[in-house]
Amino acid sequence: MTGVTTASAWDGDPDQEELEAKSFLALEILRRIEALALSQREAGRRLGIAQADVSKIVNFKVWGFSLPRLSQLLAKLGVDVDIRVRVRYTDGPGSLRIATMRARRAA
Repeated sequence: MTGVTTASAWDGDPDQEELEAKSFLALEILRRIEALALSQREAGRRLGIAQADVSKIVNFKVWGFSLPRLSQLLAKLGVDVDIRVRVRYTDGPGSLRIATMRARRAA
């Protein structure tokens, strides 16, 4: 696997961190819709949501969607979504990060 990409907040603000994670998931949804060559209407049918909601997601207007909901939508598009929880052994709050691993393409 190559191309690890991570989304995380620089300032540690929990709201900003969550918004960045949601935006990252929205970007992955957009990429998958494009890879499948789906129109927003077709994507909405596949996802079980209105075309208007697809438009909101692909335009990064994600504040009305939860992280679990965006993860479920991504899974419906054929993407495995893994959540990893680990204990930090340092003081201070933990962080919320989303990472993607892209498979290497055959030559």
